[in-house]
Formats: sequence, C-alpha cells, structure tokens
Amino acid sequence: MLRFIPILCCFLFAQIAYGQQLLKGRVFENKTRIALAGIRIQNTNSKQLTETDSAGRFRINAAVNNILVLTGFNYQADTLMYTGLNEMEIFLEPQKNMLKEVKVTTPQAKSFNFYNPDFHGQTVTKLLDDKGNYKGGIAIRLWWNNDKRNQKKREQQEMDKKMQIEIDRTFAPANLARYLPLKNVELANFRAMYIPNAAIVKAKNFNLLLYLNDCYKEFMKLPPQDRMAPDIFHIKQ
Repeated sequence: MLRFIPILCCFLFAQIAYGQQLLKGRVFENKTRIALAGIRIQNTNSKQLTETDSAGRFRINAAVNNILVLTGFNYQADTLMYTGLNEMEIFLEPQKNMLKEVKVTTPQAKSFNFYNPDFHGQTVTKLLDDKGNYKGGIAIRLWWNNDKRNQKKREQQEMDKKMQIEIDRTFAPANLARYLPLKNVELANFRAMYIPNAAIVKAKNFNLLLYLNDCYKEFMKLPPQDRMAPDIFHIKQ
C-alpha cells in the first residue's frame, strides 16, 4: 500500500490544479486610483499566496469560482470570486479611524509623488494624524501647473468679456425701452447706473425682468437730482 501513496498524492494534486489558469491583476486604492504595493492575495481553495509589486500588479493561479482574499495594512480586507477573466482591476477601501475622542490639533501632510498615466503624474497628498500615521481617506490630488492655471484664468476672462458684450447688447437703450417707461436722458441715466456686470448675470437666480423691475423701483424712489448718472460711466457692482 505504501507504493500507492505517491501515486495517490499526484492524482489529488492534478485534480486540484485542473481547471486553474494564470490570473493577472492590479490593485488600486478606491477613488484615488493609487497603485497599492504589498497587498496579500490568497486563493482560499488552493491556499496559494502572492503579493502585489510596487506597481500594484500580481499573478496567481485560480479556477472559476475560486475565492480570493485581499488584505493589506491600513486597507479593508476584500473577498471576491474569480469568474474567469484573464485580467482584473481591484479597488480597496482605506480603513477609517474608528477610535473615539481623538483630537488632532495640527494636521500634518506628506506628499507622495508617483506617475500614473490616468492622472498625468501629478502630486498626491495624504493627510497624517498628529503622530505621523496615515489616517486613511481620500488622497488629495493637487495641480501645480502654472501654465494650465493661467490658461484657465485667461479662458475665464475671455468668457466674461464675451458675456459683458452680450450684456451691453441686452442693455442697449432701444432694448431697455421695451421694458421700461423711460425715455432719452432718464433712460440713459438708468442704463449707466444699473447695467450689471458678468458676476451678477451668472448668478444662479438671476432673472432679467425681475432685475429690471427692482432697479426701476429703486430708480424711481430717488429724488430727481440723484437720478443723474456720474460723468464717468460705471457698472453696478
């Protein structure tokens, strides 16, 4: 009988390995998509164990319906069933600080630089507690590209400029006369005193007719000498 034990072991091993294939995958932090290194992946069916490399990649043998368990420091463990995909992307949630009555008086920050084609290699900043330990949570991605910031500012200025041109057209005397019972000098003074800027028009609740109505009521409450626009044309702030 002892002669058959090695043969029996080989048979059992073949049965376990049957149907398995090489699974390739990558593990990221959820929402920030930071590649996670040192995450342990275990196939609970075959007991095979591996870890992710510095780029969050791993390889492990698995058969359909095998259960994989992922664990890592400061991340919530996750369990998933292998469905037969050749490559997988897995996202882990950072562990949240469950301690009560912890007071952080001076939050510290530490920057981790990494390159990721999805986020163009920008700097990632993670918050630490007062003891220098990573608190978990969502990493903050900061852009420090002055050229792009200046470009965005110029684009906004150009949009405001175009909007102001449209405002000037809307508040042309001929158009205002359609809504207000004012003529000639009074109409010109009203326009000079109450033409809005781009910020007012872009406000969420701005309504042209309501704005004109409120301004007209305010204008008519003024004594005649105060209805004269200043010599320098100005825009209502």
